[in-house]
Parts: sequence; structure tokens; C-alpha cells
Amino acid sequence: MLDKRLMHEIGHNRIYFSRMILNGFLNFLFAVGTAYILSNLIHAAFIKKEPFTNQIWKIICFFILILLKAVVTYLMQSYFKKAAVELKNKILLQALNQLFQKGPILAKQESSGGIVSSWIEAADEIEPFYGEYLPQFFTLMITVPLLLFVSFGVDAVSACIMLVTGPLLPFFLSLVGMQSKEANQKRLKRLLELGDSMLDFLNGIRTLKIFHGVESYRTIIEKNSDEFRKETMQVLKIAFLSAFVLEFAATISTALIAVSLGLRLLYRNMDFYPAFFILLITPDYYMAIRKFGAKFHTAMGAKAGADKLCTQEDGKDREKADFEKKPQIPLGNTAYIDIHLKNISYQYAQGKNQALKDITMTIENRKITALVGKSGSGKSTLSYLLMQYIKGEGEIDFNLHKLNKYDTPSIQKLIAYIPQRPYIFQDTLKNNLSIAKKDATREELMEVLKKSALTEFVKKLPQGMDTMLTEIGESISIGEAQRIAFARAYLKNAPIIVMDEITSALDEENEKLVKETFETLCKEKTVFVIAHRLETVKNAHKIYVMEEGSIKESGTHESLLLENGIYKELVETWGESN
Repeated sequence: MLDKRLMHEIGHNRIYFSRMILNGFLNFLFAVGTAYILSNLIHAAFIKKEPFTNQIWKIICFFILILLKAVVTYLMQSYFKKAAVELKNKILLQALNQLFQKGPILAKQESSGGIVSSWIEAADEIEPFYGEYLPQFFTLMITVPLLLFVSFGVDAVSACIMLVTGPLLPFFLSLVGMQSKEANQKRLKRLLELGDSMLDFLNGIRTLKIFHGVESYRTIIEKNSDEFRKETMQVLKIAFLSAFVLEFAATISTALIAVSLGLRLLYRNMDFYPAFFILLITPDYYMAIRKFGAKFHTAMGAKAGADKLCTQEDGKDREKADFEKKPQIPLGNTAYIDIHLKNISYQYAQGKNQALKDITMTIENRKITALVGKSGSGKSTLSYLLMQYIKGEGEIDFNLHKLNKYDTPSIQKLIAYIPQRPYIFQDTLKNNLSIAKKDATREELMEVLKKSALTEFVKKLPQGMDTMLTEIGESISIGEAQRIAFARAYLKNAPIIVMDEITSALDEENEKLVKETFETLCKEKTVFVIAHRLETVKNAHKIYVMEEGSIKESGTHESLLLENGIYKELVETWGESN
């Protein structure tokens, strides 16, 4: 019930821990104090027939305790609520940092709609764990044993009934609540599917309208929405059922104690004062268990949320990673970098086979190295390893500096990435470029726009570089987006360029412009290209051919054609022959 990953987040928050402990002790003191004063007051006024004036101080103390309890409860709940929000935000930030570190890997595993909807829902599930469940857990662990101890000192029979019936409440709850975790996980999964379908619908609405597919897709959304409703109702059903079980068991247990006290009072085997005191603290004893049980589904929901957000397997691993701060790679001002990959292997967590197997290759500076192969051969995985989005077995070094010894962000500063389909943010052209260099001057931006053959494009924009851009196909073409990606690479001025096929979706005019930009950019860089076209690989100084995660062939365009192997088959597939 206490998830290790969630507990790790409060490991160093001593104030939060101390207030939970203090809250437990104060609840105990308020319960015993009010029961003592009230039982003493009733006993003195109605059994001993003492004058009312003698009871005024007891009445005042009783109401002061009630007021103090209300104030303390309010202050504690306010603090726990605030702390819960802070801890939730901390976990969300860690998940976001993990997303940034994994880059495209996580984005490939999950859709944008799934990430957004499931992460927000998971965070909302985690918040009550810190704000409600955990404080109630500490209250249970402190209040119940202390009330039991006090009860044994007053009436052993009632204490024995409490001791026997108290553990039965969690037992009955567990019989009902074992389904809670599974139900919460199913609910999060349905929410993810609903988010995916909604995002797909919004992204593809124009295509759906053209092909009259709106109605059929609406049916899919309605189905996912209905499934999510059913899963939500199942979670609520379990919550209500568990609440009923707790109420029923607590009521029966309290009734047993009340009957026991009543019979002994009837046969004069017990005094009124201790009997009434026990009767008053009994509801507080069971109330602590009931409140904890009522939050049981909260813990299950939080665990499902932790499975989604807490990507680290163990808090100790994260502590170790945080402790071992690695130095920055000492290549900040290096213009030319040679890259060596030795015995590189990698396997995805969900994959049965290795994505990469014993890869050894060299990427020389001021030269173009091309990687070719069929879809699924491991080209993208190798590029992710090179850009340090993922870590595999084997060694990668830049100018003989082994990358596993250095800080990942400092390594990534040495690399500019140009994807096949660059992402254009819904922002100004200036801000779209400035992600490569935040403090870039207007003169620097104009210079890279000129180098990327974008000068005429900027002149056509209503507000020039301050014009808002939207998605590709609306305000800009694919060719223009590709040249914006080149402008970013120019602006970053990194010594290493990694790019996916850059001309596969361009018309003849745009292809010519992009090729000219590409040739200019690559003159003084270490260039690694994932190629899908003959025109790209013809100009490469070295070509590596991949198949099923391994390097099968390497050489120049001419030498590989003479081998009559995989490369020649690929060239023929591309519609070219030598």
C-alpha cells in the first residue's frame, strides 16, 4: 500500500514527516482529552449530583479542546494539501525530465494524446496519496495503538474486543479492495485510448472529411468514451463497496462493546465513569481505521499513477544517479570530431530480439558517413545511441573521450539534429530558430536564413521573422520546414550533424535548394546521414549497410555496387542501377 517510489519522494522532507507524526499524536490527545472531560462532567453532574457551578471549568475546557481540534485539523489539512501539490509537481517534473532525456524514444512508444491525458490523470491520482492517505496512515499507526493501550488500562474486556475486531476491518477491506489496483490500471489505460482517439481525430479531421470517415471515427470515440465511463464506474463501485464494508464492520464492533458495557453496568460489575469513557473513545478508535480504509482506493490509484510517472525502477538508483554527477565532456571549443563506435549492442525493454548487434564503425570529421538499410534494420536506434537518447552496451567515443564518463547534456551540445520532418512550433519564425541559440542576435538570424536559402521566404511573410508559423502545409511547406531545420543547425554551429533523409518528400525546386544548403553546411562538420535515396549516398565518403541490427557491408558507393550484395539490391529498389 505504501509504494516505494512514492515514499522516496518524501525521504528528505523532514517537516512533512514530523507534521504527520505530530498530527497522529494530536488526534490521540484530542480523542482522550475530550472523552475524559465529557465522561467526568456527566459522571459528576448526573451520578454524583455535584452543583453545576463546579462543572463550568470542565465545560470551558471541553469547548476549548473542540475548538483547538478544529483549528489544528484545518491547519494540518491545509499544509498536507499544499505539500501534496508540491510533491505531485515534483514527480511530474521528474517525468518530464525523463521525457526530455529519452527524447524520441518515449515519443515513439506512446502517442502525444496518450502521454498528456494519462500523465495528468496519473498526477491527479498521486496528489491525494500525499494529501490524504499518507497522513491518515500515520494517524492510524499512532492513534490506534495508543487508544488500545489506554483502553487496556481502563477496561481490559473492551480492549480485547477492540484488539480482535480492529484488524478485521482491514481484512474485510482487502477482500474487496484487491480489485481496486487492477480497476485503476484499466481506467488509466482506457483514458489513454480515449486521448489517443481524440488527438487522432483532431489531427486527421480534414482527411476524414474528404473520405467521409467522420461518422466511423466518431463511433470509435464514442466506444472509447463509453469504456472509460464503465471503468470509472467500476472504480467507484469498489470504493462505495469498501466504504460499506468498513461502516458495517465498525458499527457491529462498536455495538459489541456497547452491549458488553451495558450488561456489566446493568449487573453492577462496572462503574459508570470508566464505561462512559470507553464508550466515547471507541468511535475514535474505529474512526481512524475507517478513514484509513476509505482512502484505500486512493493508494491503489496512486500506485497505478506511479507506474505511469515514476519511470525509475528504484529510488536508490535515482539517488545514485543524482549523486554521481559526471563532468562535462572537454570538447566545447573543438571544431573537428572523429566518432568511434565499438561493439555497440542494444535491446528495447519490450523487444524479444536485439535492435543492434555488435556494431563497430568510424565516423570521420569533415566527411559524410551514410547509413542505409531496410525499414526496421536499426538505423534510427543507432542514431539515438549516437545522440545519447538511449544507452547501450559497448563504447562510443568522441576524439577518444568515452561518452559514458561524461554528462549527457554537454555531449548533446556538440550535436545538431536535422530530422526528416522537422517540427515547427506554433510560434514566430524568430523563436522557432532561437531554440538552437537563445541569445542569437537579429544579425545572426538573418545570416543563417541567408545560408539556408530562406531570405525570399522571410520577405513574403507579413511581419518577417516575427510572423507566427503554424503547422506544415498551412503557412509553410515541407521544403521550407526542412530549410528552417538547416537554419537551426547553422545557428547551433555544432561540430557534429546527424540527419535523417532530407530530400525524400521534396519537389525538384525545393530539393535543389536543400541540397545546396546541405553541401554548404557539411563542409566543415562530422556528418552522419540516414539515407533512403541514391543521390544522398552517392556523395558519402563512407557507406554502412545495416540488416537486422548488424553492419553487413561498408565502403564507397562504387565499391559496394561491385560486391553485388545488399547495397546493390537497395539501389535497385530505389529505382536506380549502375
